Amino acid sequence: MSSSENTPPPITIILPPCKDNERILAIGIFSRVYLIDDKIVKKVPRSESEKDLQPIHREALVYKILGTHPRIAEWLSKDETDYVEIKYYPHSDVVKYIETNQNSISSALQSKWFQQIIEAITYIHSREIIHSDLALRQFFIDDDFNLRLGDFNASRCPEHIALGYEKASHCLPRDYEGPNTEASDIFAMGSTLYELVTGQVPYGELYPPMPG
Repeated sequence: MSSSENTPPPITIILPPCKDNERILAIGIFSRVYLIDDKIVKKVPRSESEKDLQPIHREALVYKILGTHPRIAEWLSKDETDYVEIKYYPHSDVVKYIETNQNSISSALQSKWFQQIIEAITYIHSREIIHSDLALRQFFIDDDFNLRLGDFNASRCPEHIALGYEKASHCLPRDYEGPNTEASDIFAMGSTLYELVTGQVPYGELYPPMPG
């Protein structure tokens, strides 16, 4: 049998239609993410099922609890729960920025970001929020090159359990039947700071990249 006979057929992905002022940034397990007018990032559920709606509702609730803070992504859809809109940050997240600007990141900037990651986690914990999926990719860079934490769709908050866990490289070994805690977030924060300083994911050799 030839190798071509073993090759699976290509997968066709049908993208949902966009309005003229929209483009798709990402399609996740539970949501689609659009950029609107190059100013607003809008996250909507992939379907109206409870499985897809719950993470959107959770993220909106967490942004409401956190309010306005210099270390938190700016939430714009304050009266909505069926979608989430935040400010668009053209510099993207820290991981993507480092990939394209590695040689231009000074030690002073790295030190500032190190401190701001700690500030963000300290603040959300003061509001009884456990992020539950901390990693460097969750920090956006604003126009003044300050960091803002986002992506709260799995977070634990008062009276609501977490909807997920960190990736294995950032996950505190624990009893997963129990709740996510400040300790699990702090462990993930340590892994996030490791990413920032080294440019690598902890134990990255154990998680080879997926074939492209």
